[in-house]
Amino acid sequence: MFMIIFVLLLSFISGTFKFKINKRWAGFLNFISSPIVPVASVIFSGIVTIALDAIKSIPTIATYLGTIGKTGNILSRTLIYKNLGTILSKKPWIGYGYGTAVVSRYFGPNAQNGLAQVAIQAGIIGVVLMLLITYHCGKMGKDSGGRTAPFLFGVYAFILSATVENTLGGSFLILLALYCVCGWERKVKEET
Repeated sequence: MFMIIFVLLLSFISGTFKFKINKRWAGFLNFISSPIVPVASVIFSGIVTIALDAIKSIPTIATYLGTIGKTGNILSRTLIYKNLGTILSKKPWIGYGYGTAVVSRYFGPNAQNGLAQVAIQAGIIGVVLMLLITYHCGKMGKDSGGRTAPFLFGVYAFILSATVENTLGGSFLILLALYCVCGWERKVKEET
């Protein structure tokens, strides 16, 4: 909720005060506002579940994790991710339903990954629909110009958090919807 309030405040400030965007940042903003980039980012955040064992075994990373004492946290996520295949194989297409407690039989309250949690709750069909919604909202938001950058950055903050947390739920979809609505607003203004 705090993230949504913060993004709304940033959006109001950027809409009230017309900030000029540097050319270097305009190119970056144009790239990340491409509708396929958020979709690819969501998919990449889910791939972390598969690649975590390999990443953890890189000597430099293993030494660093051992030094800071985070091996237990990473190890527990690895155990969670190893059980995902078993859980998903039982109901791959439609999942187990929103808020299901099926994961608690295998590990803690959720999958500790946004895309994996969506797959458990809504199955492959739900993941595909969420990716289509993300693409559509990205396409509509891109049509809104640079004023919606705070919404876009908020969406990316949720996607980045989804690599290790369950953040692709309600607040993420609300930010996507707000980003999308800004595109509709501009389209309506252009048509009238």
